[in-house]
Amino acid sequence: MDTSRDLDGGQELEVVFTDDPHCEPVMIDRDHIGEHCQITWDRWLHIRNETEVEAAADMIASVLNTCARFGAKAPGPCGTGYGTGRAEMTSQ
Repeated sequence: MDTSRDLDGGQELEVVFTDDPHCEPVMIDRDHIGEHCQITWDRWLHIRNETEVEAAADMIASVLNTCARFGAKAPGPCGTGYGTGRAEMTSQ
C-alpha cells in the first residue's frame, strides 16, 4: 500500500494484490473534503470469443451489483439505478 496527498488536499491510496499477477493496483482517491472517493481498477481480461465476452460481462455486472448492494452511489449523473442489472458487452 502506498498513500499520498494531492495538491488540492485530497488523498490517494494505492493497493496492490501481490497474489494476483493480472491485476493492476487499485487506486482509491478521496476528495479534499472527505465526502467522496473514486475507485479505479484496471483488470485485463481475455475477450477472444463469446464465452470470454460473457465471463467479462458477468464480472463487470458483479462488481457494479456489489457497489449497488452496499449503497455506493455516484455523486453525479450516474445517480440511482447505477450498477443494477447485467452488463452487456459485444465483440466486434
